[in-house]
Amino acid sequence: IQLHLGPFDVLPNQETEFFYYTSLGNTEEEYVNRVEISMKAGSHHFILYTYPDDAPIIPENVERYLRDENGIYQIATLEAMAYQIFFGGTQWSNMDISFPPNVGLRLPADTYMDQNTHYINTSNEIYTGEVYTNLHFTETEPEYIAEILQLVVIESLVLPPHEITTIEETFMFEEILAVYDLDPDIINTINIFQLFSHAHEKMTEFIVYKVDDSGSNEQVYWTDSWEHPPINCYGNDMSGCVNNYPTLSISENEGLKLRATYNNNTNEELGFGFLSTDEMMIVFGYFYTD
Repeated sequence: IQLHLGPFDVLPNQETEFFYYTSLGNTEEEYVNRVEISMKAGSHHFILYTYPDDAPIIPENVERYLRDENGIYQIATLEAMAYQIFFGGTQWSNMDISFPPNVGLRLPADTYMDQNTHYINTSNEIYTGEVYTNLHFTETEPEYIAEILQLVVIESLVLPPHEITTIEETFMFEEILAVYDLDPDIINTINIFQLFSHAHEKMTEFIVYKVDDSGSNEQVYWTDSWEHPPINCYGNDMSGCVNNYPTLSISENEGLKLRATYNNNTNEELGFGFLSTDEMMIVFGYFYTD
């Protein structure tokens, strides 16, 4: 299935971010095992979201902007964001990554997908934004069902003015599973096969460690780029990744520690927010369980 967003205008000296909710048209349950995304230059990110059944009604095939031309946040758009479930995305202009051959991300019949694009235009000319997405399916039901890795730091992300600040947050085995209500009593191992960070322009370093309750720390991810953080793949059976690493598995009493450093060179305290001049501290990815 191919999704196409745009072309659309990005006004001079502005950040444009909107959502576009549309049916995929899949009449049967499918399993995604390869995702291709291609964006015109100037994009900060592109993310695909789905929603749970209790989400508010979202209008179809309408550009729902996060902010109007005066920078005022749109309440209806913000309210829907509280229900979003990450499905896939990238900060790279071109991405083409395949899952391990025995793993697929479940796509229920009659799925609707919310396309979220964020472009930054610092010039005095109008940009044109445009995004294509290809979702490839497995031929049969896979052996393992892919799950979403989404670890978000909000409350402790406080950056005083004119200071370099390092924030650390640890998510242990049960906390990672709890994000999507997976039962730790029937799961022995979280097998992470893709991982990448997301932050904004004040971030100078983002590290992820595998940790355990004995105090062990093993670095499994590093970047100093907020604009194009690397997409890491773990295991020997994936294609399309530039950064390939050995298997990354998390068991009981183990977890992931996020450590990000920010240089707030402004006169204002900064925290979690949606503009590139605000900040974020997020890890996205995929895993399957044994």
